[in-house]
Amino acid sequence: MIPKNYYWYFNKAFSPSICNKIIKLGRSKPKAQALTYAVSGKTPSLRNLKKEPLTEQEKQTLFKKRKSQVTWLNNRWLYKLIYPFVDMANKNAGWNFEWDWSEQMQFSHYTPGYFYGWHNDSSPLAGKDPSSPTYGKIRKISTVISLSNPASYQGGQFQMDFRAEDPDESDRQIQNINELNEQGTLLCFPSFIWHRLQPLTKGKRHSLIVWHWGKPFK
Repeated sequence: MIPKNYYWYFNKAFSPSICNKIIKLGRSKPKAQALTYAVSGKTPSLRNLKKEPLTEQEKQTLFKKRKSQVTWLNNRWLYKLIYPFVDMANKNAGWNFEWDWSEQMQFSHYTPGYFYGWHNDSSPLAGKDPSSPTYGKIRKISTVISLSNPASYQGGQFQMDFRAEDPDESDRQIQNINELNEQGTLLCFPSFIWHRLQPLTKGKRHSLIVWHWGKPFK
C-alpha cells in the first residue's frame, strides 16, 4: 500500500501547560522497560514484566533494537483530547482507515543513550486472543505527541523511511520528521510506515504514543 500522505501533523496541538500536565502524570507512575513485539511475544502493553520478567537472552535481543522506559496511561480525558485529531488526520491525509479501538497510551522516557531503532508498529497478522480487544484486528494508525520543550534535550531525532520508494535509488535519503521537534505537536501515520528515534545525547525527552486498531485491510 502506497499512501498519498505518509503522515499528517498538527503543529502545537497541545499547549505547553497540557504537555507539562501529561509529563507530570506520566512521571508520577511506575516505569517499566520498553519492549518490542518480537521480544514480548504479544502486544507489549499486555505483558506484565513483574509476572513475566525478561530473560537474559531477551534483554540482549531487545537492547540491540530499543532502549528506553515507558509508563502506561489509560486516562479518558487524554483520549478525548487525542481522538478528534486522529479523525481529522485520517480524513485529511486521505487514508480513511476504519478503526474502533485504541491501546493504552505509552508515555516514553528517554535519557542519554536511549533510542528506538528501525521498526513499524503493525503486523499483517490479526490478534488471535479471543479474550483481548485486539482479537481479529491490527494496528492501523499510530499517533505520536511531542511533550518536551526542545531546549531541554539534544538528539532524539524522529525519522521515517518511506520504503515504498525505489531501494535502488542511490541518492535516497532518510526523512527527518522535524515537525515533531516542536513541543505539543501531534503526528499521525499509518502503522506500517517504518520509523525510528535516534539516540538521545543530552537531557530528557518525553512523548506520548497511542495505537489505533481496526479490522485488517480488505
